[in-house]
Amino acid sequence: ARVKLDPVGAARQTLVRVVGRICIDAEGANGGRLNENSLMLEGDVKTSSGARVKLDVSSLDKISLFPGQVVYVEGFNLSGFTLVA
Repeated sequence: ARVKLDPVGAARQTLVRVVGRICIDAEGANGGRLNENSLMLEGDVKTSSGARVKLDVSSLDKISLFPGQVVYVEGFNLSGFTLVA
């Protein structure tokens, strides 16, 4: 069955399902390193027009991500700026 994907930056009160690329927050003072504070998700061009949001994975027990990795994420984006996985 096909899953309906939501835009990365869309604020929703319900569960969102997005596909995007892992990237680093270039404006943060993280020295270009990927960590929980610098984690961003860039949406695809078709669904999200390339929008970026902060990706909050603090509630997950274990993750393994790298810049450029394409991922499917289910979570909540109440503000439109932070996706909580």
